[in-house]
Amino acid sequence: MKKPLPALVLIAMALAFWPFPQTSGIGPVAALADDDGDDGGDDGGGRGRGSRGGDGPRGFSPGGGTGFFDFLRPRERAQRRPERAAPIRFLPEEIVVAGIDERTLDLLAADGFTIVERAAVGRAGRMVARLREPRNTAYAAARTRILAIAPDAIVDLNHVYRTSEFGCPKGACSGPTFIAWPSHGCRARPLIGMIDTGVDLAHPAFAGRAIEEMSVIGAGRKPANNAHGTAIAALLAGAPESRTPGLVPDARVIAVAAFHLEGRAEIADAFSLTRGIDLLVERRVDIVNLSLAGDDNAVVGAAVSAAIDTGIAVVASAGNRGAGAAPAYPAAYPDVIAVTAIDVKRRLYRQAGRGEHLDFAAPGVKLWTAAGTGGRFRSGTSYAAPFVTAALAVKLAHAPDRPLGEIVYEMASQADDLGEAGRDPLYGWGLIQATELCTPVADAASPG
Repeated sequence: MKKPLPALVLIAMALAFWPFPQTSGIGPVAALADDDGDDGGDDGGGRGRGSRGGDGPRGFSPGGGTGFFDFLRPRERAQRRPERAAPIRFLPEEIVVAGIDERTLDLLAADGFTIVERAAVGRAGRMVARLREPRNTAYAAARTRILAIAPDAIVDLNHVYRTSEFGCPKGACSGPTFIAWPSHGCRARPLIGMIDTGVDLAHPAFAGRAIEEMSVIGAGRKPANNAHGTAIAALLAGAPESRTPGLVPDARVIAVAAFHLEGRAEIADAFSLTRGIDLLVERRVDIVNLSLAGDDNAVVGAAVSAAIDTGIAVVASAGNRGAGAAPAYPAAYPDVIAVTAIDVKRRLYRQAGRGEHLDFAAPGVKLWTAAGTGGRFRSGTSYAAPFVTAALAVKLAHAPDRPLGEIVYEMASQADDLGEAGRDPLYGWGLIQATELCTPVADAASPG
């Protein structure tokens, strides 16, 4: 007499011949793919800066039923999932130093440091430099050696910064109209600086526009794709008659390309960001747009403070690290105007950073902006920042002698308070409003 098969084997045999529902040719053991749960995009428009779990529970098949093997072999499934590389936060073995001179660099080179790149900044003949640590020297020890030679130097790791964007698919996307921004833009000619990737100046959005591009990408570095910078520049100053009209189409824009490829990552390091800020200070821009985010860095912080001290307004995106993350920089520096993103229903973008430093919310979910030879829908705090940059730029252009603090206070008092009464860590003062910001182009003359 044969022994009965174990119950588990009988179940497995039955399931092998069970008519599972077919969905897109995916077998019964497939689970839902990771997705950001918002608009189908990922950080950097699908360039692989980390995916997040979807809104649905894990372990469910596309057909809606529970996958049998999901429970039977959890360890095997875990082993098959590829490991994700840790995000780059700073360039290994590199240090950025500011407030030094050529003699100091010579002394550092004699002490074993490699001078990778250097540039003059400011009007006092001082320099910022990228250094490579001496062999087998930890950062703390290297920093101590630098300060022993140059006690007044500003020293930090060479932190990296990323654009604050996510892609989104085609569909009904939000735009400037729900904050009463005129569809043909505001009439003003401010001088706006931006630090980003490069800009595709051949894009139809820039026909007849006053866009100047500069670069601080060092020799030997491969420039990042210019998609992000093109999109930001078009939001700011795209031609009114183009498919991607800008908020202030008559603005003069100085676009500093600072992003390069580090492996497959598109980053700007502290050295390049510092150089870019200094160039825009030299050009005496009215305002600087920084649609990027990263860690606190002493050298970058000093450059931002120096720009603000000259009277330049600095606007930065809050970053897309999510609710539990520490505040991102440069947005979290004192006196930087930090911007978060909301959708057309006035809901906070779920990837947006939070914090007491936030100042304003602006449209930043499913926005139509320049891409390729046409346009594309994009999401992220990157795209919210230009709204505040444009609003401040218009106000400054119409009243150049008015104190910046007074203008920001007025914008705060006119904002649509979305969260707790007053300023809060989700929306800042609230959603900016353009009702009284500018008049239609046909009815107003340019002040400049």
